[in-house]
Order: sequence, then structure tokens, then C-alpha cells
Amino acid sequence: MRTRTLFGYLLVAAISALSTYFIFGTTTDPVTPEPDSKNICMDYDAQNMSTLDADLIHVMTQGYENNQLDYIQSKFGTIAPSDAKAIWFDLETLKRYLYHIEKKSQKVDGTITDKKLGVRFYYATYPSKDTIEKYGFKDLMDGSGNLLFSNYEGLHTLVMIPTITIGDKILDFNPLDDSTFKEGFSEKSNYAYRPGQNIPNNQTAALSGTRDMSGQNHGTLYPPGPAAGMGF
Repeated sequence: MRTRTLFGYLLVAAISALSTYFIFGTTTDPVTPEPDSKNICMDYDAQNMSTLDADLIHVMTQGYENNQLDYIQSKFGTIAPSDAKAIWFDLETLKRYLYHIEKKSQKVDGTITDKKLGVRFYYATYPSKDTIEKYGFKDLMDGSGNLLFSNYEGLHTLVMIPTITIGDKILDFNPLDDSTFKEGFSEKSNYAYRPGQNIPNNQTAALSGTRDMSGQNHGTLYPPGPAAGMGF
């Protein structure tokens, strides 16, 4: 009797397992998983770290100081105490920026891989506080309405913009606007320069026609920032 009872339990369990497999395990409905954050900014232990010879870096940075920076200072002597020659970002800011470019892009189009994505660095200049207030841009303002790092006005800086590779073209695009995924935004009128126009600051570019970009700035400049620890 005990043997028959045990056999009955095993038979029921086997039938349940098979039923579960045929009901759920053989479905043909495609499933598109959400981007896995563990697959973004992945481990690169198998690859060597990028390096540059120290002398080469000295040659390159001194070349900038002796040429471009010297020209800027001699032609535009009003920049005080001198134009910036370096910009610093903390690692978390850079990781977060790269993570969001990849995750938001893959959320729109799951076929996009990190090999198609990149970042373009634009040389730029911090505008004056009056210009910031005129355009209504809040990105460079602190909570009290003052220009962040007010002593940065007129100084050299960098702005990072995401890129996507389509065919043989590397296009600036906006991960917050899926209409830019196939052709970038360089030819789109709603991203054109509009002098003096107050542009709302939000992340609904595709819906509202605003141009809030997946861009990154807000680094620490030297000068006027502290030079302690700089090797070049």
C-alpha cells in the first residue's frame, strides 16, 4: 500500500511538471527583456588598460599651453586670471552618464549595442551670467539663481554629447528623443540654434518640441580650481 501511495505521488508530480513545460516552456511569443544593468558598463578585466607615455603627455599638454592657450591669453587678455587648461569630472558622474546613454538607447531599440554608441567632446566656453539668464537655461544655475561657478564665465570647457553610428556616419543624437535614432538631429529644425528664445527645461523632447539633451558638463576647471595634484 505504501509503495502504491508513493508511486501515485510521483506520478502526479511528473504529470504536473510535464504540463507546466508544455504550457509555459513551449510558448512562441517573443519576449523582449528590459536592458540588464549588469550588461551595461561591463567588466573589462580581459582587456588591457589604455596607456600613454608620460613624455608624450607632457609634449601634448605643453604644446597646448605654448600655442592655443598662449594665443587665447594674448588675444583675449580680459580672461582672468587665465583661461582653463584642464577640466575634472568625478568617476561616478562619468559612469552615470555613460550608463544612461546606453540604457535609455536600448530601451528604445533593443538592437542597439555599445559598439554603435559613443560620446563626442565639444570645446566650449562658459557664457556670462547675463546670457544664461537671457536664455532661461537652468542647467548652469544653482538654487539661488546664480551662475554655477560664477568665476568660470568666459573660460574654456567641454560639453559631451552622445553619438550613434549609422552605416559609416557617426551622428550626434539624443537618447531622450527616439526620432533622432536613425538620422541624428543635425538637420532637425527643433534642434537648431534659436538666439534669445527661452527654452523650457524638461526631458520630453520628442513630445513637446523642446531640446533638452543628454549632455554632460559641470566639470571642475583649472584654473580657477585648485592645482594641487596636477601632474601636467
